[in-house]
Amino acid sequence: MGSHLAPRAFVAHICLVNPTDAFEKRLLLMGRITRLFQDRGWSLVVVGGSALEFYTEGQYLSGDIDVCRQQGQKPIPPNVERDVMLAVGAVSTGTRRQWKIGDIFIDFLGEIETGRDPVFRHLETADGPVQIMPAEDVLVERVFVAYSRTPPETVALAAAKRMAAAAVAMGADFDWDKTIALARGAEYGIEQPLRDLVAEIITPSPLSPPEDKEGAEK
Repeated sequence: MGSHLAPRAFVAHICLVNPTDAFEKRLLLMGRITRLFQDRGWSLVVVGGSALEFYTEGQYLSGDIDVCRQQGQKPIPPNVERDVMLAVGAVSTGTRRQWKIGDIFIDFLGEIETGRDPVFRHLETADGPVQIMPAEDVLVERVFVAYSRTPPETVALAAAKRMAAAAVAMGADFDWDKTIALARGAEYGIEQPLRDLVAEIITPSPLSPPEDKEGAEK
């Protein structure tokens, strides 16, 4: 399953020849890499901080681009990975499954892990769509990282707030029920921090009980 995030599609197309900012360059590069792997039978998904970068349209820049293969797919053979990455002008860093093109690092991880019934989003580029880890998973993951320290780590907390703002901006395309269920689960256990953080972003919070929302709207 998947849905398309339309706002960047036009920008990605007009910037194909001469991308003007770091985010657009990274998005276009990932579109090209995605298409080349798709042609060979593998579906890539942008994950982690890189997914946060794409959801926030470059408001947060990760240090590299992390990608996984889609669920149920066999591992990518090293020679296929090499041929594709050389085709886009990348060079090996000498670290297993890590490549560099210009100042951009690309790390190939394993098979993607997500919550139940994932909905992958897509950003359009001139080379085709870039598939992104479910936004619900990204938000919960970012809040978990931020609150893994007491008090929360400043940079990580700011990143979590940017992702929460992006989730709010997605409107009905973002599943808050799924998000709170994931945050409540034993794997993360950060339901209250998530509720508190989202309440700072928007009032009434989409995670507030119905009676609280009614009171805030009066």
